[in-house]
Amino acid sequence: MFEALIMMMAKAMPVKSIANIVKEHDTRLWRVLNHYVHESRQESDFSAVTEVGVDETSSKRGHNYVSLFVDMKSSQVLFATEGKDASTLERFNADLEAHLGDPSNIREVCCDMSPAFISGVEKHFPEAHLTFDKFHVLKIINEAVDEVRRQEQQSRPELKRTRYIWLKNPKNLKENQAATLETLQVKKLNLKTARAYHRRLDSHPHSFDRRPDSKQEGIRKNQGFGRRRGPGIPKELRINRAGYNLKIMRRGNP
Repeated sequence: MFEALIMMMAKAMPVKSIANIVKEHDTRLWRVLNHYVHESRQESDFSAVTEVGVDETSSKRGHNYVSLFVDMKSSQVLFATEGKDASTLERFNADLEAHLGDPSNIREVCCDMSPAFISGVEKHFPEAHLTFDKFHVLKIINEAVDEVRRQEQQSRPELKRTRYIWLKNPKNLKENQAATLETLQVKKLNLKTARAYHRRLDSHPHSFDRRPDSKQEGIRKNQGFGRRRGPGIPKELRINRAGYNLKIMRRGNP
């Protein structure tokens, strides 16, 4: 009963807090947790895993990171390992095989735009469609729009103090902000910032794809953005991260 209580409490609080409550040293509690976690993982079957999400989190203050791998279909944590470099993908590959999984069956990996994660996926899961987390991509798009505005406002003073007008969604603008935005979008002003803003609005999870010949259903449930390589990146919104250009396109364009 004591061990069952520890396992239940560990789902909701740190081990040190549990130790204070049950009046036990935390090293004993860690032995209990490690025993049952190891026992449970011995029986894990990853043969049906085809879609994986990976992200890093800080394990403590400073730069101590842990990378977590999750089954995107079941939301089950599959693997956790120290670090956030490409070797984390190598270790996950080995752990997947040790639990009846097949790396060649992984069809999609969702991650942020870390060059380390990208190279690790391409090396250890070459069959996987790489999908960028939409929140990271949108953050980069917003930064690009703001950079266009900051550069242009040097010669266009009407853009000063308009930063958040371009970064908010239209429905979240105050009445005076919406009026200012409408004024600045007049075509005769020919603002680069306005063109970049419309690229931002037109960006959509289905506007990015990893391979020119792949189909858009490869990016499902608005999970993120795939990677697309190709020329013709609009000069008003040129973004480069992890060595790859992201082309902001109008929805429906090839």
